[in-house]
Amino acid sequence: MTFDKAKLDKELDKVKSKLFLGNNSAFLGSIMCSLGFEWDESIPTAATDYKNIYWNPQFFSGLTLETRKTVLLHEMDHVARLHEIRRGNRDPKIFNYACDIRLNNDLENERYSFEGIEDCWKDHSFDVHELMCEEDIYDYLIKN
Repeated sequence: MTFDKAKLDKELDKVKSKLFLGNNSAFLGSIMCSLGFEWDESIPTAATDYKNIYWNPQFFSGLTLETRKTVLLHEMDHVARLHEIRRGNRDPKIFNYACDIRLNNDLENERYSFEGIEDCWKDHSFDVHELMCEEDIYDYLIKN
């Protein structure tokens, strides 16, 4: 399937510009400027390798502007929270699930839009009493 890269790039620029309207614009801007952005039809949604953020063009096109912003923040937060380094020798897939839960819970608690991606990794039972960090969520997932 082919896609219009120029049109998608323009839409992605709109999402990026929305991030500069918030309170963390300086912090987020520095992270955003350090990352490359690529369209990749081989992945189902979006991902990062901590150098680039990859978007599936069809997934991106199916999201609202506000949900695109949520996904972009999610991927940038993986980089900002040093998940690649913090993973250590843990199982990469399960650690990513734990990180996704923490990130998505935080974004939802901050009232970001999950319209169209409601079934992503979230579990607010990890927010009870004290917010559990990614490593604690990982330990819980491994044990259960």
